[in-house]
Amino acid sequence: LLSPEVSDLFDARARELGSTTFSLGSAIIAATLHRFSGGVRDVVFGTQVAGRPDVDLENLIGVFINNLVLRMDVADTASLKSLASQAHATVQDALINQRMPFHKLVELLNPPRDLSRTPLISINVIIQQAFLEDAVYGDLTLKGVPSPSPGALYDLNFQMIRRQDGWRMSLEYNADLFERSTAQDLLDLWRATFETCLASPELTFDKLPQPAARNLPP
Repeated sequence: LLSPEVSDLFDARARELGSTTFSLGSAIIAATLHRFSGGVRDVVFGTQVAGRPDVDLENLIGVFINNLVLRMDVADTASLKSLASQAHATVQDALINQRMPFHKLVELLNPPRDLSRTPLISINVIIQQAFLEDAVYGDLTLKGVPSPSPGALYDLNFQMIRRQDGWRMSLEYNADLFERSTAQDLLDLWRATFETCLASPELTFDKLPQPAARNLPP
């Protein structure tokens, strides 16, 4: 759980940089992965949209979720200020094209298949501002309850959830690929990168906290 001061700074920086908390948070995760991977510039991860762009779909019960693929170019000489702009444009482009079904995108690109992984997305990002509030519709009452994870759906799943007392960060990982200590190192690096970037958005990424030395899967 991030401190109230850091949580408020996150929201303030997003406004200051003309971004959203999702785009800014995605930029920081991209910077974290760039550092953790030893400098890989081409960073790709996925996220989900509700799939309800039309007003007529808003009140329907059912699953309309679609996967979006976000791709960013992260250089050592970049900073949060510059990457935030790229991330915002990338997210906007993805949202404009969100009607493209994920399975159709996979069919068109036809990447090498691996039954142990989701095609195109091995890393996922969730940044959620609010939860569904309890509601009453006549005799029907809807109540929100915690949803237990069925297991790791992705190699890595970064989650940021806005609580009343601040933002909460968590990292879900595939235990067949990563040791717990490696995941903890990545979580610690993510938090350190997050706090450093927010405090100094013009600091170049080569000046960010160093990751712990690890042997990572390809």
